[in-house]
Amino acid sequence: MTPDERDIIRDFLNQLASEEETLHRDIRLDRVGLAFRTAINELDWYVWNYRQQQEPTEEQEEQYYLISLGVARLVLLSMQIHRGYPVPALTFRRQRRLYSEVLSLVSHLGFIQHGRRVSDSAFAGFCQVTRDPEGRFNFILPAGIIDHGAVEDDVSHHFSREMARVRHDFMRTSEGRNLQNVIDELHTDNVFVFREHFMGYNADPLLDEFYFQTAWSDLKNAIG
Repeated sequence: MTPDERDIIRDFLNQLASEEETLHRDIRLDRVGLAFRTAINELDWYVWNYRQQQEPTEEQEEQYYLISLGVARLVLLSMQIHRGYPVPALTFRRQRRLYSEVLSLVSHLGFIQHGRRVSDSAFAGFCQVTRDPEGRFNFILPAGIIDHGAVEDDVSHHFSREMARVRHDFMRTSEGRNLQNVIDELHTDNVFVFREHFMGYNADPLLDEFYFQTAWSDLKNAIG
C-alpha cells in the first residue's frame, strides 16, 4: 500500500467519524432509552423472521448484516453517551413512527460500520482505494475473495434452517396446533400490564418448558 492510499483511507475514516457525530445528537436526546430498546426489539423481531426463512434472499441477508452492525453500534454509543436510564425497563407496543425512525438511525450506523470494515480490508491489502476529482472514494475489490470460514458457515446455516423447518412443520400438525392454542391461552392468563408501563408475568411449568426448549434448540445452533 502506498502512502497516498493510506492517506485516502484515513481521510475516509475521518469523514465516517464526522458523519457518525451528526447522529450523536439523536442518541443524546434519547434520555429514557426508547431508541436503545426499540433497536434491540427490531433486531430480535428481524432475527425471528429471518430464521423462519428456509433460504433467505440476498436482500434479506444484506438487511440482516446492516441491521446487526447498526444495532450493535447504537447500543455501544448509547452506553458511552448515557451512564444509565431513569427507568429499569421499557415495554411498549410496536409503533410504526418510532420503529421507522430507529431503523433509519440503525441503517445509517450500519452503513458507517460497513465503511469501516471496508477500510480495514483496504489497510490489510484485500482491496484498493482511489479518490476521484469530485472527492468520491472508490474501493476496488478483487474478482474473488476467499472466505476461509464459508464451509463452517454453510454447515451452521444448514442446521439452523433445518431446525427452523422442523419446528415450523411441527406447529402445522394437529398436535402442534393444539400446543399453540394451549400456549396462547397461557399467555392470555399469565401476561398482564403492571402499573400501566410494565409487563407482568406469572409462571407456568408448560410455558417454562416450551420456551426453554425453543431457546435451547436456538442456542445449540448459534454461531460460537
